Amino acid sequence: MYWSQLIEAADRSGSLRPVTDLFVALMLVLGALNWTAEWFSPKRGASALAVADQAVAMALCGVAKPGHEAELGLAFGKREARKTKSARSSRATPATKRRT
Repeated sequence: MYWSQLIEAADRSGSLRPVTDLFVALMLVLGALNWTAEWFSPKRGASALAVADQAVAMALCGVAKPGHEAELGLAFGKREARKTKSARSSRATPATKRRT
């Protein structure tokens, strides 16, 4: 699957936060992209290209300004990710397993 491979490659390159649960990241991105077809309408003003650009920016950088992690109660890279049932799944592919 393209998205699994993409997230796995980003993980291998060190581009993701150390606490990222790869399965959760994959499901959030796929869910957001799949749901776009339900609500998108060029009548709302944004072009398909503008929506795609914003989706990429949000997937890669989130929505908070850089440096606001502490204000949001987040400590990326300073704590271990919790193991989730999905991350421990025996059906998980390498791209969906949580980093150790």
